[in-house]
Amino acid sequence: MAIKILQWNIRYLIRNFEDLRFILQKELPDIFCIQETWLKEGWSFNIQNYNLARKDSQRLGSSLLNYDMFKRNQKDSPNCPHCNAVEDLIHFLWQCPKYSDIRNQYLSSNINITNDFQQKTISTLQLCNPDENFDHCALDRLIQFIKLSKRFQSFTD
Repeated sequence: MAIKILQWNIRYLIRNFEDLRFILQKELPDIFCIQETWLKEGWSFNIQNYNLARKDSQRLGSSLLNYDMFKRNQKDSPNCPHCNAVEDLIHFLWQCPKYSDIRNQYLSSNINITNDFQQKTISTLQLCNPDENFDHCALDRLIQFIKLSKRFQSFTD
């Protein structure tokens, strides 16, 4: 059984809450991640049938990949240090040849990415093989892939 993860850069949850509820009802993800909720401290919300975990950002920006750091003027180049392609999330997870061995071991090749719902970016990643079940799969494998890549080791030491 594949696990379905939905990701959306929502850019103000209050304004887009009804769209979020509609998307969740339509897509029925097992896990959903939303960024840029712009919720103030103490504001909360609930979504039926989901357990929520919230981590408010204390900084501007998105990831520690070169593409994002370049946009924040923290790197001289957006390119991957291993193959010189632009190092964004898709490149890191699915394309960089440096990580092909651990990618083949930990991430399924069954990936489905869609980016077209009402011109909002929604990505649905199927990280598990169809014969694997939810209990031991997608998140653990994704975390293992990231750890074994050692891509962020200098930021976590």
